[in-house]
Amino acid sequence: GEITHYVSISHDVTKRIGREQKLLKIAHSDPLTGLYNRRACEQALEQNINTAHDSGNPFSLIICDIDHFKSINDRYGHPVGDHVLKSVADILLHRIRVSDIAARWGGEEFLVLVPNGSLKQAVELAERIRNGVAETSMVTISLGVAELFAGENAESLIQRADKALYRAKRGGRNRIERAQKVTRLFESEAAADSSGM
Repeated sequence: GEITHYVSISHDVTKRIGREQKLLKIAHSDPLTGLYNRRACEQALEQNINTAHDSGNPFSLIICDIDHFKSINDRYGHPVGDHVLKSVADILLHRIRVSDIAARWGGEEFLVLVPNGSLKQAVELAERIRNGVAETSMVTISLGVAELFAGENAESLIQRADKALYRAKRGGRNRIERAQKVTRLFESEAAADSSGM
């Protein structure tokens, strides 16, 4: 009545796991640059915002846009434009911290998520990125930086960073602008609304 032997049947799932990981990477990566794609970035952004609200730790983001990118495509062709995009993506990956996330947000626009990063720290990171692109690439970039405030959502945070980016563009490009504080933003919008009446 004693068990002296047993038979076990197992399957090697290494290949299946490898395929699943490859598909996951394809689903979350921009095919040209290898950075996070927009969908994956949106998910990571929501997670980081929730974590920041729960923990009370700072969270910032940087939005970057390649200056005069359309003229590069028009003048040199799309293969050169693709090379520029890859070059900027590579610089982003080598300048950010391990905990940061870089994504291709769309076209020639990139987003960097900076968990546990204050506005000051994110501006310093943005300056390292801006310098890296200016020194090693054939282009320059403009950047907008914003820090999450209590109760703010992803849409508002991105909107403030985007407005800062466009101030950098209007200010001469190849520069960084900080997002306005929320109270100033609401005051300026209220003033614009009342003057339009």
